[in-house]
Amino acid sequence: MLRYCVVLNVGLAVFNLIPVPPLDGSKILMGLLSPRQAIAYSRIEPYGFLILLGLIFLGVTSYLVFPVVILLVRLLIGG
Repeated sequence: MLRYCVVLNVGLAVFNLIPVPPLDGSKILMGLLSPRQAIAYSRIEPYGFLILLGLIFLGVTSYLVFPVVILLVRLLIGG
């Protein structure tokens, strides 16, 4: 049970770091960009939810999230 809780929480944390505007990863990316690039990037914010849904339904997020989750879970609780 504890392992599943760890996997779920790590998965949600990694998913939240995807740099698509409704998620926290976009705020981190905007902080790293120059002001001009951050303004240009913020223009996609109204479409962020649709972009996120598209990424989920196309399966792109599984290629981004699962390998990182597996690595972090192995580091946290072992094989």
